[in-house]
Amino acid sequence: MQVIEAVDDLQKRAKGHANGAYHLWMVLAALRGPDSALAAHKLKRTTTGRIRGILGMEENDQWVVLSQPLTTMELEYRRDGLADLASTEAHFIVHFTLALRSLVALGYDVPEGERL
Repeated sequence: MQVIEAVDDLQKRAKGHANGAYHLWMVLAALRGPDSALAAHKLKRTTTGRIRGILGMEENDQWVVLSQPLTTMELEYRRDGLADLASTEAHFIVHFTLALRSLVALGYDVPEGERL
């Protein structure tokens, strides 16, 4: 699915939900990703890349998309990477956590093990 189609689907789902504007904003805010130089490409892959995958976006030369559920090792890396960012990127961790919850609320398939 192309970006515009994925965002259109997200917006349609949000319109049909009582707290849709909130959920839409949480997902969009998390897609921005962490600001810190400490946020390695692999961490961005397992956070923002995974959100893109859940939304059904296709990968291109501008961003990474991780369509498959995270492996145990990727989940551990993500957990440790987010913990390392806790002092400088607490706002991103909150956005990311709320985005996953919002995706679930909007009916996206977020595997139980990936939810925070």
